[in-house]
Amino acid sequence: MIRTNVVKLATIPAIAFRQKLTAGGSGITILRPDVKQPGIASISTKTGEAIPAKNTDVKL
Repeated sequence: MIRTNVVKLATIPAIAFRQKLTAGGSGITILRPDVKQPGIASISTKTGEAIPAKNTDVKL
């Protein structure tokens, strides 16, 4: 269940929402409907850098 606001992205077919990160703190998770895994990447709110999920295909 997502309890935060969901934002539809314009540049890729995906949505983004705020979520607690496994490393601690919170970040923004990117979710694509055409990919089976729950999230393709997270974006750190501290650095702004993308943190790809372990099973993310580099072509995405």
